[in-house]
Amino acid sequence: MKSRLLASVLALALLPCARAADAADLARAQIVFAKVMNSLQQFQKVAGATGAATPAPIAPAPLPGKTGKYFAPYDSNGQLTEWASKALSANIGAAIGSKAGEKAGTMAASKIPLAGGFLAMGAKKKGKELGAMAAVGGADFVKKSSDASFNSVQDLAVHMHLNHAGKADYIKAFAAAMAIYPDFEKTYEQAIKQAYGAR
Repeated sequence: MKSRLLASVLALALLPCARAADAADLARAQIVFAKVMNSLQQFQKVAGATGAATPAPIAPAPLPGKTGKYFAPYDSNGQLTEWASKALSANIGAAIGSKAGEKAGTMAASKIPLAGGFLAMGAKKKGKELGAMAAVGGADFVKKSSDASFNSVQDLAVHMHLNHAGKADYIKAFAAAMAIYPDFEKTYEQAIKQAYGAR
């Protein structure tokens, strides 16, 4: 049953109209990024006023051989990867995955009443992630079209911020990463603040 549900999700997610990121994702990415930049400016003002030295953060280095779990949406030339561009050209894959995950979670909840709510939330999140990943061409395509990978979404966030945040297409890259890695949006601000030593 579970394998049939997953196969259905992936088949639907691969429809020609499937998308992984849309205007709403771009808007959310812009909001999160603006909030982080504002926080960093406030932190640097306070540090400057108190005379505290703020050491320059160091970007985490990509793992050798693309062995990490999280892939950067930029290639080694600083251009958007194929999967990131594909994520932006297309959103229904994530939505379909989310709905299928929600259905799977509801089915699990009916069998395990006490833990059902947690299962439903986890299934919906995983379904959305699988749908978005399928919409950009699948995990193999993401790995093949990427140069850099990291063990944690926090390392990916800090690497992207320190190396690419000034680029015109950064919000697009942010939205692409957010589409296939749901935790990226949630952990971005804290990861950047920690990199700068802010609280």
